[in-house]
Amino acid sequence: DLSWNRMRPEGARTVAFCLASNRGLNHIDLSGNNLGSDGTESICTVLADGTNNTLCSLDLTSNALGPAGVAPVALMLASCFSLTKLILNENALGAAGAEKLAVAMKTNRGLDTLGLDMNDIGDDGCVALARSVASNLGNHLNDLSLDSNGIGDTGALALSDTLKGSRHMSLNTVKLSGNAVTDDGARALLASAVSNAELFSLDVGTNKIRDSSIARDISDACVSNKVKAKELIATGKMKPKGSSGYAGNGSAIDGSTAGLEGSSNAVRSLEGLLD
Repeated sequence: DLSWNRMRPEGARTVAFCLASNRGLNHIDLSGNNLGSDGTESICTVLADGTNNTLCSLDLTSNALGPAGVAPVALMLASCFSLTKLILNENALGAAGAEKLAVAMKTNRGLDTLGLDMNDIGDDGCVALARSVASNLGNHLNDLSLDSNGIGDTGALALSDTLKGSRHMSLNTVKLSGNAVTDDGARALLASAVSNAELFSLDVGTNKIRDSSIARDISDACVSNKVKAKELIATGKMKPKGSSGYAGNGSAIDGSTAGLEGSSNAVRSLEGLLD
């Protein structure tokens, strides 16, 4: 844990040097170090070139990346296959930064968790991310956090389309609290929670939803999905992709069989959600 150490770009270069020769580190927290785009590039370059292939989790919260700092992160995501968790909260990425990240997400197949809270990505950034995740049939993303980003109904509708799409079944946790979604956007999200049986958590708290029953119905639908999935796992009817019992069609749970897109890590994550 190297968080909040006033590291700055100079310190990031030292960390990058160590990462290049380290073969045992799995997690590194560099939150609050004011790395900026230069420091971030130093870290991401080492991870992108394959020198370090053991790091699974990287936290770059509050490092003043801005849109420019996303470029090296995007390059890293295109080639660093060991990384499963990336947290970029509070980095002033804006819509431009989210759009750059969305390009990388179109081909990334390793990331399980992506945190983008408090980045002011707005509807444009949300739409770009939603579409990229939907277009990547091989992605393993299970947990997407977009809290406090100024996202309104346009972004919510795009997420709803992604969650309802029959081709995308790995995303089971979405966080949208502290945004500007109204009843219209919430209704669309409710429809996705009802139709996507592998959506287990959809947080829409502290938005502009006036009809409290919509948020309650979203929660109830997700709970129902959890219960059904737990029963299917217990009976061996929900299988990870690539296992002998995989249905192979990526269809939603139908009460008898289920195709769960993703790796065995995704299934372990799923079982953790159901506990």
